[in-house]
Amino acid sequence: SIVGLRRTLGKQSLYLSQLRKFATTQKQLSEQLNSALAATDLEVAERLVHTLKGLAGNIGAQQLQQDAAAVEAAIHSRESVHNWQPLLQTMTTRLLSLITQLDQKLPQSKLCQPEVSAQIDRELLERVCRQLGQLIEESDAEALDLIETHLALLRAAFAEKYQSFYDAIQKFDFDQAFAILQQVASIHKISLD
Repeated sequence: SIVGLRRTLGKQSLYLSQLRKFATTQKQLSEQLNSALAATDLEVAERLVHTLKGLAGNIGAQQLQQDAAAVEAAIHSRESVHNWQPLLQTMTTRLLSLITQLDQKLPQSKLCQPEVSAQIDRELLERVCRQLGQLIEESDAEALDLIETHLALLRAAFAEKYQSFYDAIQKFDFDQAFAILQQVASIHKISLD
């Protein structure tokens, strides 16, 4: 939760992991936004920008948070894209420059090397999968927090399905996310009940 994150900002390792997570999850944002706008899917576009606004706030990127808030409001009011194209441009430029800086400055962590296969803790995986199952069934975006808490474990367990699982939850496509979770659970012989 955002309040929780604000409290953790004093702890450097947690803050670094927030920054790293921000850089990793928001890298694809301009592509995702462009494809949502190309498909005139304004709801998805609005959600993507809303997520960025929250994440920018978490890491203290206030200028970016304000940019995102302005774009979100413009999308929400269903103005013509031409009116807020400059706002969008400003936001994505600022976002990309921030990500570039983060990539250069952040110490590399295991998060950036998904090919390192973590030993999978079966009991933990089972617990996390069941919690995820419940959150997804309730269409609860807290599922993202849970994924980020157990990132290494889930990356290892989900392997090549991880990205599509994460993307599905980010797009609030909970049916798709649940389908992937079930596939992974059956591979690891985990019962979600």
